[in-house]
Amino acid sequence: MTTDVASYIDSSIALRMILDDPGSKAVRAWWTAARNAGEEIYASKLLQVEMARVLQREKLSLALSMPVLSALWLIDMDDDVIRAASTISTGKHLRSLDAIHLGTATLLAPDGITVVTHDIRMREVADGLGLTVIDPAE
Repeated sequence: MTTDVASYIDSSIALRMILDDPGSKAVRAWWTAARNAGEEIYASKLLQVEMARVLQREKLSLALSMPVLSALWLIDMDDDVIRAASTISTGKHLRSLDAIHLGTATLLAPDGITVVTHDIRMREVADGLGLTVIDPAE
C-alpha cells in the first residue's frame, strides 16, 4: 500500500540509518514509520557514492549501505538534475553535492515531496526554495 506522501533523503539521513551518530535512533524511527505507512522515499544516485566514501573512510563494509539503498527510489543525475542544481539561486553558500540533492528534490516537488535532512545548510536552502523540510534527528 502506498500513500501520496513522499520524501527525499540526503546522506545526512541515510548514513544515520547505518552508523551510530547523534540522532540515529530518531532517524531509524522516522524511517520505520515512513516505510510502514507505505511512503515512497527518494534519493539521488549520488547517495551511493557518498555512502561508499564514508563507509570506506570508516573501514566498514559497503554491504552496510545495501538495505538502505535497495529501499529507495534512486534518481539518475541526468541533464534535468544538472540544470536544476546549477540554477539554484541562494544567498547562502551551497556545496555542489548539496545542490545536486536539492536540484533532484525540486524536480520531484511538483508531485509533493518532503526533504528529510540533518544538514543545516540543506534545511535552510530547501526551506528558501519553498520545499517542506523535516529533520527527524533533532
